[in-house]
Amino acid sequence: MSNNSAKKRKLFAFKVVACFGIGLMLALNVLPVLRPVSFKVQEVLAVETQPIASLRVCKIVSDEQWVVSDGAAHLGVFTIHAPTATIYIESDSTSSVPTTSFTTPLTLNTDLLGNDGINDAQCITYSDIEFSNYFYGEEQVQGSNWLEPLYLSVLQGEQITQGKFATYTDGWFTETTSDDGGQAGHNGLVDMYPYVVDDWPEQFNQTLVIWNRYQTQAPPVNQAPSITLLGSNPF
Repeated sequence: MSNNSAKKRKLFAFKVVACFGIGLMLALNVLPVLRPVSFKVQEVLAVETQPIASLRVCKIVSDEQWVVSDGAAHLGVFTIHAPTATIYIESDSTSSVPTTSFTTPLTLNTDLLGNDGINDAQCITYSDIEFSNYFYGEEQVQGSNWLEPLYLSVLQGEQITQGKFATYTDGWFTETTSDDGGQAGHNGLVDMYPYVVDDWPEQFNQTLVIWNRYQTQAPPVNQAPSITLLGSNPF
């Protein structure tokens, strides 16, 4: 018997067994039913885009020599709020930093400076917020002898130093876009909106810090110089 004949007989036997098996399943009504696979795309997207970011708003108080304290000796009420001016930005999502107030003496509950285990700031955390561009206006300060506030927004865990702070800039509130990113971190925006999926981890959990300094010494007063003539005037 040739190999080809043997192969043909095996194939025929397989077909007979297969047909018998299918016929038996039909008779018993147990033939499996094929159904289309349904992927719940909307539910998957909802899981990926659920609000899992957090924003921490913090307050640091010091004198003009950068000596940090709770500000107990200097009355002050500080409020950060949504901007009142028109924002000029091309974005799918814009929001406002929640209105947040601090009053001296601060309740120091966070170590932001030096990583030395000593609490030097009071922070309030807003958890489970949506990814967005969070804008804020200039801080309102009640009290005397307070210098202009300094601002900084950073990723949580990023090192914070005095030299990174700067005064408020209003680039987002002018119609031109050329000045929007001139001073990122001080320009009224906490950018927590992921434009690219790969950037998402870098956008999570940011901190907005406002540093207020009080003036302990009166500034020098400009006065016209006085001239005193010694001796008698010969003229």
